[in-house]
Amino acid sequence: MLLLLGLAIVSVPITIAMRTVLRLVRTLGAVDATAFAAALEADPSLELPRLSRALGETAPGSVAERLVSTVVQAEETEQSPLARKLALAEAVADIEREMMDDARTPRVAASLATTGGLLAATLVMRDGLGHSMLDVSGSPVAYFQDVVERGLSMAAIAVLGGIVCAACHRISRQLRRDRLEELDALMLPLAARYPEVTEI
Repeated sequence: MLLLLGLAIVSVPITIAMRTVLRLVRTLGAVDATAFAAALEADPSLELPRLSRALGETAPGSVAERLVSTVVQAEETEQSPLARKLALAEAVADIEREMMDDARTPRVAASLATTGGLLAATLVMRDGLGHSMLDVSGSPVAYFQDVVERGLSMAAIAVLGGIVCAACHRISRQLRRDRLEELDALMLPLAARYPEVTEI
């Protein structure tokens, strides 16, 4: 029973780490913002409201959708140039903050998986080794060897969970760099197309 509890303890941080990586891939990186940047540079007459609607349907929450929709909303509400600059700067800051949190989460998950798994291994061994030799039916050596093996198996699972989360952390750092490059690439044509938001 404790072994299953230990597996559950390790699986939660692994799930969190993997979901973070998927968020960086599927949500923020659902579409290549660099491609939209190139399209905006190639065709300055491209209608941003139509692009914003299309992105809202196909890639909601992506870097491209959030930046384009921010510019469109600022335009539609006829905000002052300063308000437009602030709205775009706030959208960029929000995206960067979320990506920083996403890149940090797997590292914390690795620590939780390792610590929680080793604690579960300790509990498994403590439960088994808490019996006296008189309470054990059969060979005491075989019983205690089984207890130690279960504890070591749980510890190995904990270390493996930490390694998986650490790998997710490495991947998420690379994905964060990719998303930041897309963010920078899309900002340039938006700023060039809308002179009122060039200074950010």
